[in-house]
Amino acid sequence: MIMNMKKFLILISLIIVAVFASSSFAWNVGSGTETDPYVIASASDFSYFRYRINSGLDAEGSYYRLSNDIQLTQQIRTAPVGMSNTPFTGHFDGQGHTIYIKIMPLNEDDEALLSYDRAPFGIISTTGDYAVKNLHVGGYAGGYLAAGIVSNLVSGTIQNCTFSGDIEAEPVLDDEESELHKIHAGGIAANIRGGKIMSCDFSGNVTTNGNGFFSYFSYSGGIAGAMSGGTITGCTVKHYSVITANGNSDSGRSKSAGGIVGYLEVDDLSTNNDDATVSDCTFEGGEVNSEYTAGGITGTAYGGILKNNTVSENTKINGNTFAGGVAGLLSAGGLVKSNNILGGLVSSDARAAGGVVGLLELGYVEDNDSRASVSGSASYQGGVIGEIHNHEGSSANIKNNTYSGAAYGIGIDENLLRNQDTGCKNTSTENPISLSILTTSIPSAVVNTQYEYALQYQVASGYSVSWSKLSGDLPGNFAISENGVISGITDTSGVFPFVIGLSAAGITVSKDFTLTVLTHSDAQSSVKITSTIIPNGKIGESYTTVLTSSPSGAYWSLSGGLLPPGLTLSSDGVLSGVPTVVGVFSFYVTASMASYSSSTQEFEITISAYGSSGSTVQSSGGGGGGCNSLAVSWLALFAIILRKKVS
Repeated sequence: MIMNMKKFLILISLIIVAVFASSSFAWNVGSGTETDPYVIASASDFSYFRYRINSGLDAEGSYYRLSNDIQLTQQIRTAPVGMSNTPFTGHFDGQGHTIYIKIMPLNEDDEALLSYDRAPFGIISTTGDYAVKNLHVGGYAGGYLAAGIVSNLVSGTIQNCTFSGDIEAEPVLDDEESELHKIHAGGIAANIRGGKIMSCDFSGNVTTNGNGFFSYFSYSGGIAGAMSGGTITGCTVKHYSVITANGNSDSGRSKSAGGIVGYLEVDDLSTNNDDATVSDCTFEGGEVNSEYTAGGITGTAYGGILKNNTVSENTKINGNTFAGGVAGLLSAGGLVKSNNILGGLVSSDARAAGGVVGLLELGYVEDNDSRASVSGSASYQGGVIGEIHNHEGSSANIKNNTYSGAAYGIGIDENLLRNQDTGCKNTSTENPISLSILTTSIPSAVVNTQYEYALQYQVASGYSVSWSKLSGDLPGNFAISENGVISGITDTSGVFPFVIGLSAAGITVSKDFTLTVLTHSDAQSSVKITSTIIPNGKIGESYTTVLTSSPSGAYWSLSGGLLPPGLTLSSDGVLSGVPTVVGVFSFYVTASMASYSSSTQEFEITISAYGSSGSTVQSSGGGGGGCNSLAVSWLALFAIILRKKVS
């Protein structure tokens, strides 16, 4: 037994020597070629993948494949894949799987890590084939250059990738000699210097908080925080996303937020070629807020090309100084062409707002259409451009633009003279204040039951409205108030068609509606889901809400979509648990009851991350995937094998 133990100890010693003498470990599956990629099946595999890339051990252009969903939520203070001296140059195929992350902001206690980018991938510099594709990421990324997929894209293509969750960047140090006060945040990338992002989606919140004295660069974008080259095409920022750039009063123009890109500046302004192009992208809805410039596509564009993009009607774009449906500020020969702003509100608290561009300094605005309502300071608002600087006469390069959400197409020029709408056409002269009825249908009423429903509308800021019935018949004892509330009680069932009018500033728009009054037996023929919205939650916090129905006592089941991980729905309608993943989750529930028809309804719940202050974060104890942790894993495996042999 003593001899066996000696052999065991000698063997262990040899293993230790071999481990630390070797510069690499072998992959379990794959050889790194396109037809036989390295396979990543677990969080420990990903740690090993990160270790090999950051140590420069794998060949340039190697191929990797994710074979399972994995959780990286314990690796909160690790390095990303790809560092300044060893960028990721390979090809990573997520195969539609999801990586769940929780990358927390760093502080001075993490001095050795302060320069680490805060995203799954740090620097990507891939040539040839794709760099990352078919990958879904969910969760939270916070700190320096925070992003959902990559902090710095130098070259290569990121395609068909998504991120759902929250991105938050904040200054690391108040140090004027530190590069770490550059805080950029993007749903997919923090910085793009080259390469391409195509067919990628983002859903959630992106926030930069540049409140330190030297925090001069606060850029937030739904897809990319800052862009100096490359292209973004075919990408979508989903409904309810909120993009925000905050900063102190000294930071001037460096606070910029955009639905797609926070801040765009071409490296070589003398050429302004196809580098730094954003095309065929959609900002589906939500908010863009900035303490300086805000835009539906980009907050600021010094050069670059913004073309064929769409901003939906469900948007609010507010820049404290400049705001635009496409760009808050356009300069240095940038081109804004053939973009569509379908509605929403563009507003500036202090200066200029434009349905397409807030402030035009030097650039081209051509063939755009804006139906957004515009609200600015005094004369500094226009359906196309709010304010013009540094142009004379026709050199403004404003051509073939249309608008309908403001009284004029162009607000004011640098000589305080209103431009005579050169290159702009009002396509809705009968409705320059963008007055519209948003309600599409009215819910049914029940006999002998009090009824109340508020109609929804849109109008340019500063106008009051009134409602009226223009024709047809409301149910007996029903009326519509001037503020658009239909209410009453009736003992007569039936179908009642009528026309409602909405008026403001001498303009009236109308819409046909039908109100159905049901008997009690008709109303009770199916279970009615009476819950309309459910509260949001926070990751790591206990959550409970109860769904309700009429009659009560229904049997509840999940009939589609996905619940937030960590939550379950009981048969009696209790949604409860502790959320584990940040994101916006849509799902369908069905309420069933004997003798009644079942009903199905869609719900949405947002799970937000820990707050940036007051949060409790437990460290995972290091990066995972380095030599020491691998050595321990291999030693543990050999120890088990040898223990069996010794016994």
